[in-house]
Amino acid sequence: MIGNHFRIKIDGASNELAKFNEFDKILNFYGYQRFGSRRPVTHRIGRSLIQKDFAGAVDLLLSFTSEYDKDENTKLRELMDDKSKYPEALQILPKGMDLEKIALKEMIEHGDPVKTLRALPLSIRRFFVQAYQSYIFNQTLSMSLDAGEELFFPQSDDVCYNKNNELGKFENDPSQRLSVPFVGYSYYKKRVSIITLKKFYVMKVSRTRIFF
Repeated sequence: MIGNHFRIKIDGASNELAKFNEFDKILNFYGYQRFGSRRPVTHRIGRSLIQKDFAGAVDLLLSFTSEYDKDENTKLRELMDDKSKYPEALQILPKGMDLEKIALKEMIEHGDPVKTLRALPLSIRRFFVQAYQSYIFNQTLSMSLDAGEELFFPQSDDVCYNKNNELGKFENDPSQRLSVPFVGYSYYKKRVSIITLKKFYVMKVSRTRIFF
């Protein structure tokens, strides 16, 4: 990551450094913060949005549970799994569930998942889709590593920066820097997930749009 510098302190390390000789690089995965540490749901919502399953996206936002979440939050989400309990849930939601409050109010008033999603901040809606893109990236990176692919040096069809900092395809030029590894491979992963590039531009037909 250009422009980011870290100082890492390691305690209780072994003196047997030779064990780490093969681990001279670290893969730059997207971390839990992108998906939700206690409730990894953002990428799931993003996938539903891409697939135009808007009702499913609202259900995930409100009622998806995780074993890592607090017990009181899990109980609330189990309550919100029952649409007839929406008014009751709205009265007891804590301050931290501001998105859920917005969604509940809209669902109680209109019962329309599209209107409910449009009531959420645009930045949040886009973040859900970006989280799913990040999930695909992580999956692709893992698959590439397992397949023994070269991940640290430019290969054919990779996207690179040239010496003038311009983006383009790899041309066997030592001055080029890898930008986005395995574009073609990530496209393959999208096909495996039944996701095409066109689906990343999501629009509800007629006058209602989700992201713009």
